[in-house]
Amino acid sequence: MAPKIIGQTIYSFPNQAVTFTIIELQEVVLINGEEIKNTHRYWVPTGDNLADAENYVEPLTNPDENLDADYQLYRQQFNLLTPQEIRQAREALGLSRATTALLLNLSEPQFSAIEDDDILQTRKQDAKLRLLKNPQELRTSVNRYQKTIERQATRYQIDLSDLNRLLSPNALS
Repeated sequence: MAPKIIGQTIYSFPNQAVTFTIIELQEVVLINGEEIKNTHRYWVPTGDNLADAENYVEPLTNPDENLDADYQLYRQQFNLLTPQEIRQAREALGLSRATTALLLNLSEPQFSAIEDDDILQTRKQDAKLRLLKNPQELRTSVNRYQKTIERQATRYQIDLSDLNRLLSPNALS
């Protein structure tokens, strides 16, 4: 498909300003083995061939714009929680990232990357993350594995004081 011109912009580099033509085109990307068709935006230096992908530059004001759009569309198509939904659910429970990662049997860097929208969660991880939106099920899971969770918290030096609110008898009333 031929690129569609949607505007122009000027970007100032330290030694010069460059004018770019902003284009959009439909592309198919592969995410977790699934083809996702999405509209991507690129900048092309004015005067360069718009049909030559070698000239395409990710938007300099947000180089992750196309990737973010692809992740968002993938989440919509496969009904995965968004990073905002995950963060809101965790914060509503009053849990730290470290505690949440431990409860869901995810590494803290992995959980943080999902919540920060740096990586997409797998469907298996999404099933675990959905426990945050169902406090009763999360509480049941925590009670079932409490000794293991406490041992791991000690080993990894994770403060579980924020877990007390979730486990208290009045937490879900």
